[in-house]
Amino acid sequence: MNPFDSHPGRTPLVSGILGLLLLGGLTALKPPRPAEAQQAEIFQAKPMPAGEAPGQRPYEMVRAGRSRPYPPLVSFDSLEGWTAACESGAIAELIGSQKQRVWESPVARLVYRGTSPNSSLILRPPRPIPIPESSSAVTVWIYGNNWAWAPDPETPRVNIELLLRNKFGTQQALELVSKLGWKEWFLVHRVIPPELHKNSPLDLVGIRLTGAANSQDRELYFEDLSFIQESFKPLSFAPRPKRGIEPFPGQDTGANQGPGRLPFPTREETILPENQVKSFKATVERTGNNSFTFRYRGSDGSVEYEVRPDNQGWGPVTVKLNKARVARALVGAGPLFEDELRRLRLVDSGLDSNALKATWEGETVKGAQVRFESQMRLLQKSLVVDYFCHGGAATGLSYGRIVDVSRPELILLPFINYGSHHLNVMMSRGSQPCFASVWMDWYRSNGSQPYAEDRIADGEVQLNGGVRYLAKTDGRRNDLFERFFLTFSPVFEETLPTIANPPATRGKEAGSRLWQESWGPEDYAKEQERSEKLKSYGIDQLTRCNHEITWRDGGESFTFRTEAAPGKGGDEALQKFVAAQRGLGWRSGLYTNYCDFAPVNAFWDPDRVMRRTAGNLVTAWARCYSPKALFAVEMDRKLAAQIQKKFNSNAAYTDVHTSVSPWERTDYDARVPGAGTFAATFYAYGELLLHDQEVYDGHCWSEGHHQWLYAGLCAGNYGLTYSDLRLWKYPYLPHFDLLKMHPLSVDIGIP
Repeated sequence: MNPFDSHPGRTPLVSGILGLLLLGGLTALKPPRPAEAQQAEIFQAKPMPAGEAPGQRPYEMVRAGRSRPYPPLVSFDSLEGWTAACESGAIAELIGSQKQRVWESPVARLVYRGTSPNSSLILRPPRPIPIPESSSAVTVWIYGNNWAWAPDPETPRVNIELLLRNKFGTQQALELVSKLGWKEWFLVHRVIPPELHKNSPLDLVGIRLTGAANSQDRELYFEDLSFIQESFKPLSFAPRPKRGIEPFPGQDTGANQGPGRLPFPTREETILPENQVKSFKATVERTGNNSFTFRYRGSDGSVEYEVRPDNQGWGPVTVKLNKARVARALVGAGPLFEDELRRLRLVDSGLDSNALKATWEGETVKGAQVRFESQMRLLQKSLVVDYFCHGGAATGLSYGRIVDVSRPELILLPFINYGSHHLNVMMSRGSQPCFASVWMDWYRSNGSQPYAEDRIADGEVQLNGGVRYLAKTDGRRNDLFERFFLTFSPVFEETLPTIANPPATRGKEAGSRLWQESWGPEDYAKEQERSEKLKSYGIDQLTRCNHEITWRDGGESFTFRTEAAPGKGGDEALQKFVAAQRGLGWRSGLYTNYCDFAPVNAFWDPDRVMRRTAGNLVTAWARCYSPKALFAVEMDRKLAAQIQKKFNSNAAYTDVHTSVSPWERTDYDARVPGAGTFAATFYAYGELLLHDQEVYDGHCWSEGHHQWLYAGLCAGNYGLTYSDLRLWKYPYLPHFDLLKMHPLSVDIGIP
């Protein structure tokens, strides 16, 4: 069989990319390397050994009856004429094999070793293989040799890239894998960057592996290298319940337009900080030709925000506490565009009831016309600022800077964070001491991802940052709809945002029990023996949850399935274990997760996976991709009840959902309702957690790290903060944790 047919007329589906930080930059396009100082050592490929026994195919794929979705460019059925060119101490054998299989056909087995991180090799076909010019992506199945979460010094994580030759004869590298980190089969997927197509036609001239520093032989397997034209057929999802608040006029709420209403957020004011004094008045008045003052007056004093909109925007807004000026805020605040604004003019401004509204028009340095609107009103001590920009022109919104502050400091807040960055409250030690905060309304945002740049430089305070609007896969951005809260107060607690979620349905009962994770178990009998010993010590009130290996024996999928790990005794063994755990008077919970989706899973379909702006699939845990949030919430509705009924569990550990931020899992696939908005993921995950509370008797737990967003939507989370912050060293401020999170949920463990 000739493995080099190009199949120019095929119309394929797509599959996976790499799990856990597998891909590099968005282009993944590299210039050619300089010529090596030493000549490569060439090894001829070998045929499959006679009589080699066929290995088992991934059992989930077999049970689901899966077959090749499209013909490959290189099937690896025959390796005749292939070579392995080894450099810098690398040694390799390329061998036909059926020891590991995806389908019924043979694969390529690579046995390699090296002497240093510089050791590399190139697998070359007998002649360049033409790549169909219609190709938009490349996929290949790779059987890996290490787990990203358990580094093995004897098995360095290698890099893999394709070597492509363009019409000018120039060779360029397309990165497929950065630091391979999985075992067993995984489908790598990569969009071909547009700049590479500019010099078509292209030929495949090699597969390069670098970083082969292992001194002992290691193996990888390859199957079905395919260059495909992705067919983006329309997608259909069931409508979800409406969000707990009314959207801005004209704002698209994605799939949240169906019957019913989610119980979150619980109020229209959403994150408005709590005012400790109940007796107060908040007013606004025109104080000049184009000057307005928002004024808070209460038994605890006064706060004023003096606003003079002009051709630059709202700012600077003068802030006074008890008549003394303490700062100027919103300096430079406003929408951002691809190009710098050259002209901006205030079209109109004025009061409409208790809201101050204004419109600006202008053009960028490249002549693009822009128009945006904004309004602000005073709620308690918070100046609530809205911005709207239609047409997809805005690339983001900046909250601006705070200036003229006496002796400013930033106070870092544990448990409210964007990834590893903890957000801050500003403190002023001037003659009128005060605190200030700027918070995105995460319940209303139409953005792709927030950003924070908390710092003090040259007398100016950057507090929080803003929100970015990134292009969807069709190249368009969403309309800008944003709200943020600017709060000055002499009381620290009054600057903290409110989490407008309902409390966990059975949080108080959950808090009356100890909680433990078995981290498995690897062996049901041994774990039950240990459990009975704990019970004999008097541990009567315990919720015991289990981890993903109840679903898997090795590198198969561990989510989107209802069958227990076959090597541990399958469903019957897990049923008996859960029954034995509950027989101790304990709650027994199984692992569940709708954030990690393995390509070997029975439900696999690349159209069920999130996409980045360039069209690449969103990676998740090792050898997994991130499923679309709407697919996740639909599958939870389908599978959770089946799992609970089959195993009779009365708790659950719904992993990952509160660990990743919703903006890490923004789906930019333009075919999806709510594409390009983190809100689509946030509301889907929130609905999913609420459903798991319902299915598992109110005892649903998650991983934590961004648990502040989801407090109350599950019973609790690990009390984690995945960052360099060490809470036993940092002068811990428990206020946000205790005042905002604890009334809603019961977190477990310590960082």
